[in-house]
Amino acid sequence: MERNLYVALGDSVTAGYSATHPSLGFTTHVAEFCSKQGLANRTLVIAKNGWTSRDIGNAVHTLPPAVWEAANVLTLIAGGNDLRRLLRRQYLSLSGAPISPQMVAKQLDEFTVYMDHLCSFLKQKNIPHIILATIYNPVPHFPLGVDAIEGLNQVTRQIAEHYKFGLIHVYERFRNNEALYIEGYRNGRFEDLASPFRRPIHPNNMGHREIAHLINEYLSGEAIPKPKPKHRREPNRRQLRGRLRTRRKAW
Repeated sequence: MERNLYVALGDSVTAGYSATHPSLGFTTHVAEFCSKQGLANRTLVIAKNGWTSRDIGNAVHTLPPAVWEAANVLTLIAGGNDLRRLLRRQYLSLSGAPISPQMVAKQLDEFTVYMDHLCSFLKQKNIPHIILATIYNPVPHFPLGVDAIEGLNQVTRQIAEHYKFGLIHVYERFRNNEALYIEGYRNGRFEDLASPFRRPIHPNNMGHREIAHLINEYLSGEAIPKPKPKHRREPNRRQLRGRLRTRRKAW
C-alpha cells in the first residue's frame, strides 16, 4: 500500500481550537505542505479537547491496520491536559489547595509512562516521518507551572531521542511571544486560568501558523530529497597541460 497519509494525533491544539476557521488550524497548513511536496495527499486528525497522553494512546489502538500501512507523516502534540487536570484542582477548588512539587512529579511520572507506551506503539508501525513537539507555557509567570512544563518537555525530548523521532521546539518558539501566539493571553499568571470563559490556553491563528511552520521546516530538512550537486568533470592530462602553457605565456 502506498504511504500517502498524514496522521495528526493530539488534543484541542491539534483539533484546531481557537483558530477562527478550520482551515487555519495547524494541521491544515501541514496537510497543504505535505500535498505540495508529495509526502501525503490525505489527512486524518485524531484529536479531541481534553485528551491526555493516555486518551491518545487509547484512541490509536482503535484504528484499523490500513491507517498505519498508509501513514507517511505523523505529528503528535501531547501533555498539556496531563498537567491541566492537576492545575484544575487548584483554580476550580473552593479551598484553593496549593499544588506541591510532589504532585507535579507524580503527574510527570504518569505522563512518562503513557507517552512511552504510545510512542513504543507508533515506533512499531514503521512510519517514515514521526514528529513530536514540546508544548508552550500559557502561564510563564507561574513558577511551579514553569517547572512543570519544562519537566514535561524534557520527557518529550528524551522519548523523541530514544525512539529516533523528529522533534519541533514549540516551547522555545512561543517563549516571550505568548501575547502574539496565544488566544486571549493576558498576564501569564495562574489567575488567568480561573476565568470561566476564554481561558488563554490555545494558540490563535498566528500560533497555529507558527506550529505548522516548525513542522514544515523540519520536514523540509528531513523528508524532502535535496537536489544533488552537479559534479565538475575533472580535466584530463592534456587539458591540464594546455592550461599550464596558457598561464606560462601570460607570465
